Formats: sequence, structure tokens, C-alpha cells
Amino acid sequence: MASAIIPNDRLKELLLSGEFMDEDLIKDLEEFATQGKMSMEEAILAKELMSDVNLGQLIASEINLPFVNLRTRSIEPDVLSIFPKLFAAENQVIAFEKDGMSLNVALHNPMDGHLKQMIEKRAQMPVKYFFATKNDLKGATKRYNLSLDKQIQKLAEVTLSKTSIGPSKAEDNELVQIVDKMLEFAYSNKASDLHLEPHDTNMVIRFRIDGVLKDMFVLPKKLHERIVTRFKIMAHLRTDEHFAAQDGHLTFKFSGEKVDIRLSILPTVFGEKIVLRLLSENSRQFSL
Repeated sequence: MASAIIPNDRLKELLLSGEFMDEDLIKDLEEFATQGKMSMEEAILAKELMSDVNLGQLIASEINLPFVNLRTRSIEPDVLSIFPKLFAAENQVIAFEKDGMSLNVALHNPMDGHLKQMIEKRAQMPVKYFFATKNDLKGATKRYNLSLDKQIQKLAEVTLSKTSIGPSKAEDNELVQIVDKMLEFAYSNKASDLHLEPHDTNMVIRFRIDGVLKDMFVLPKKLHERIVTRFKIMAHLRTDEHFAAQDGHLTFKFSGEKVDIRLSILPTVFGEKIVLRLLSENSRQFSL
């Protein structure tokens, strides 16, 4: 049976005392939960006996934590990115607001002391915890795709705006950030491959996740050559060669893990296409 934040017996007491349900309905609910191997919380939502928000508020009150409804909150990209998407999804946790010198964090299992230690280590600032439902947290992780796209588009705009005044260190920094964010996001989403494909008017970045290539975002064609050059520099390849295939490799660290990247560059009608394969240390620890 799935675990619950508060014991089923205590949840039954709260439902009865709050007159949310009567004893007959709760008995039917218990049988349904047992058959489905789920917690009372999950059974209540599955049978639509309470809304996700109302049940969340009831549980939050019992465990003495403030409740947050993430659906009604806008989250700044720099706050969301404090925790990588993979960490957020696996641990059901979202950073949603900076409040002065502290970080407001929504999570579903505040009883997990080890999780709190990991959160505080990543946050590097005082943390205030809020209770959120599983469904709400799952929906909030979808914002990572939109957030990353906004961040990269903003960096792209800054980079392109500086072409009129010539190359600068700031422009290089933003280009480096675009490439780094691509790699970090690919790693967080457990992508095995990245494809950077030039087209007539733009370049498309695609990730292979679970064997399926997915379009992730689109960048202006004017950035294509510079991004290709950045990868060539990282892989120690010839930057003045544009009409022959090149292969190389590079490494980067993310969340303390070393990741090897095999890189292939192929000339096409619209420019050079890059294919990168990510090989993490963890993936090499398993035998056939």
C-alpha cells in the first residue's frame, strides 16, 4: 500500500470530525484503497470525494505546516532553477519564492529528514517549508521546460543585441550559459542524446528521452555558427573546418557527477549539425 503523510486512522478522525464524510462512506473508501493498494489520500482523490486543494489544506493543518497552492503562484526562473528538474520530480519538491534572505520550498513529505538536509544543502540559505499536494507538485515540474526556454531565449536576445557593437566578453559569457543550460537540462531529463539541427531560418534543439526524439526549443539561425564554434572549442576540434565531419569528446560536471559527452559534427545544406551523446559515470557502473 502506498505511504501516507498522516496515518489512515488519524485521517479518518479528521474526515469524521470535520463532517467531510460519514462512517459508511469511509468504510467503502477503506475497501477501495485496500483493493487498489493505495493510501486513503489517493483513494479520496481517485473517487473525487474531496478536491486536491481541500484535502491538502486538511493535511497541512494537521502537520502544522502552511499550505501552498502552486497553481495560483508565478515562479521566477532563477528561483525554480535552484533545484534541478530531476531532483524536484524525484523528491516532490519545488522552490517557488525567495522571501527576503530565505527560500520558500513546497514539498509533500516534510517528515523526511534526509530530504530536508539535501534541500538545505542545495538552497545555501534558510528554508521555510510549505505543504503541497502530489498532483500540484507534479504539475509544477512542467514549468521547468517553459522556464528553461525563457532563460535561453533571454540569453539569446542579449547575445544578438551585442552583435551590432562587436564581440565582447559579456556576449561570450551569455553564449557559454546557453550551451551549459542545454547540457544541464539534458542531464536533468535523463536524455541520452542531443541533436542541434540547423534549418533555413532557425536551429532546433532536440533531446532523445526514453528512445524518442523530442523538440525542446528553437533558437535564431544567427546563433547557430557561434554555438557550433563553442562546442568545437570545448571538444578541441578545428573551428575553421566547416565542410568535413569531425568527432570528439568533452566532459562536464553536474550535481557532482562527471559526464562524458561524445560529439559528432556533420555538414548539411543549412550548416553543421551536432549530435551529442551523454554518458554519465552512473550509467557505466552496470554490466550487461
